[in-house]
Amino acid sequence: MPIKIDQIAHLSILLGIFFLHTVANANPKISDQPITPFKLATFEVNNSPKIGIAIQGKLLDLSAANRYVSKKFNLSDISIPDDMLSLIEQYRNLSHRLYQIANHFSEENYFSKNKHPFAFNPKNVSFCFLFVQYIQCLYGQLFDSQFLYLL
Repeated sequence: MPIKIDQIAHLSILLGIFFLHTVANANPKISDQPITPFKLATFEVNNSPKIGIAIQGKLLDLSAANRYVSKKFNLSDISIPDDMLSLIEQYRNLSHRLYQIANHFSEENYFSKNKHPFAFNPKNVSFCFLFVQYIQCLYGQLFDSQFLYLL
């Protein structure tokens, strides 16, 4: 039995829909390489202390940004410590996730296009302390130069 033109058209439409569905549901990838520079900080919002990551002039609650990126890119769950010293101690194990977070939020004009409750203007937080000099003085010998460059 010969194939009719309308059967070919229906098959083409079904294959097109399948292709579009596959492309639309593909998990996007995000680099875990140190592409985007960032700084780590502690700050307070509404009397709640937070560990933050500074990217593009914004200060992000690191734990919330981690949950957001994990969900968006279907990444494994990684727990971010609640205090800076623990984060520094675990840096080698957490660095790839920090890179993923920084790379995602580094897109040009990202924060003018997207609003997140975990992104803050550093001028509007009650306390903000960047740990660059502190870490270099006290812990510099513990980390490689790539770590200190990123801070």
